[in-house]
Amino acid sequence: MSSLADKPTTAKILAFSLLPVLVVAGLVGTGFVLGRWDATRHFHRVVERRERTETLGGMLAVVEDRAFAGWESFTPEQAARAFYDPARALAEMDGYAWFSPTVRTPFVNNNALPGRHASAEINGDQFRWDREVTSPKPAGTYRIFLVGGSTAFSVGAPDNARTIGGYLERMLADQVAPKTGRTYEVITAAYPMWATTHERIEIENRVSEMEPDLVVALSGYNDVVWGAKTRDVLHFWTQVDHYFQNLLDAGYDKAGIARLPEVEGLEATRVPPETVAARAVKNVRLAAFALRPTGARYLWCLQPHVVASHKGLSDRERAFYRHYFGKLGEGSEAYYAAGYAALARAMGAEDLAGARFEDLTGIFDDLGPTDEVFLDSVHFGDRGNDLVARAIFGRLGDLP
Repeated sequence: MSSLADKPTTAKILAFSLLPVLVVAGLVGTGFVLGRWDATRHFHRVVERRERTETLGGMLAVVEDRAFAGWESFTPEQAARAFYDPARALAEMDGYAWFSPTVRTPFVNNNALPGRHASAEINGDQFRWDREVTSPKPAGTYRIFLVGGSTAFSVGAPDNARTIGGYLERMLADQVAPKTGRTYEVITAAYPMWATTHERIEIENRVSEMEPDLVVALSGYNDVVWGAKTRDVLHFWTQVDHYFQNLLDAGYDKAGIARLPEVEGLEATRVPPETVAARAVKNVRLAAFALRPTGARYLWCLQPHVVASHKGLSDRERAFYRHYFGKLGEGSEAYYAAGYAALARAMGAEDLAGARFEDLTGIFDDLGPTDEVFLDSVHFGDRGNDLVARAIFGRLGDLP
């Protein structure tokens, strides 16, 4: 006969009944935490890879990860030679803005995030300028906008004052303003990887609304780049667009939903240089039409590129040149040269609807191997930014 002690108590019955529930709940909770950690880790990888390239120092540190052809061929010490003060540049390049943070932006898809990011100050209109654009424009002010891609944005510049736009504004203040009594603004409305299509939309939708007197484009290279990558610049995504798409894809993957298809314009082979040039001309003409009601002048400059330059290259510049085109593959050097030549021919021969064309590809031709300018094929230290600004300044013509 069993004793009362042998009989299960209500507490024991409840405990044993709840045990499977607690085990399942624990497993579910652990799975939720691990799943959340795994999903978060995936997003972090995408974001961190982007963030590590926000400065020049970061670019040099993670070049293989970013797969930027040619960058692994030189060191930070060598890159610093492209600056007026190499020792200072070497010490500070971790703070020199490169791919500064981006934010989704209407119509151009992406643009700079307002705020201070390393050496780049971005105002509320997403321009690389340390002031806000005033409206109406103050009396006696001559307003210039500089549009383009990463070269016009001046990636790697130590600060806004040593961007191409910053140097140009200082030249106007020092050399022209004392004669005219006017204030000259040079506002950089550019962002890395933009093609002439982005420039045209930025001019149509933003710049034309801000009382411009002159718009200067420093452009051409990215249209050739995208042509080499088989993209139609009238219908394509930049790497930054793909960055946001990667984040969206990661979310779809974790939700078990099929990814959305890519719909950008991909062609079977490299875009013929003549087609690259024709599309660029179309964008320049449309931008010029958009500026007509404002009365602003439009100067389109073909930007310098190592393949189109006759500069005496330094050992580092030459090593980069060989490595860069070697990694891009057979025929790349010839394609880039043909692309630049086609742009120069088309811009010089076509009716640009009132825009004026200047070819800046030869502005470094008188420099020798001891004059370091190129950081890579198309970007510069502050020395190169200064020289480009001087070249633009010399082609502005008479200013009121």
